[in-house]
Amino acid sequence: MTIERLTSYYLERVETLSCTNLGVDYSHDVDIDFSYKGKLTGINKFLGGKGGGGCGGIFNKGDEYVIVVYKCDDGLYTYMCSDNEFLSNAKHQVEFLNTYFKKDYQLLKPEFFLPAILLTLIILSAAGLVAFNYYKKRLRKINRA
Repeated sequence: MTIERLTSYYLERVETLSCTNLGVDYSHDVDIDFSYKGKLTGINKFLGGKGGGGCGGIFNKGDEYVIVVYKCDDGLYTYMCSDNEFLSNAKHQVEFLNTYFKKDYQLLKPEFFLPAILLTLIILSAAGLVAFNYYKKRLRKINRA
């Protein structure tokens, strides 16, 4: 189980993996952010696919996923039926994995929100100042009349 960002994938025809009867259709280069089991880090190559179909081609470059990875003599592999999921949709999987493996991976890192919160506060403050000045000028006109 890893949490990663797909950096690239390409067609790589391998008849079957020696440890399974699965055929491989794609090779994925992934940048691993977190690994629940094992010590996978950095960019790794995963093989994927099933038989002659493109089941391993389910990943999009640049997207983040929770990917179930299997180790084989030929390397690491995954396929569509492995319960792989977009990281943004994997809240329950991550909660389960954190409990099962006694880890503490956080889907949404708080430091990500700090700039967004600050920007929102600045925009709201500016909007409040504009509205205040508008009503202040309007009251002056009413008082003069």
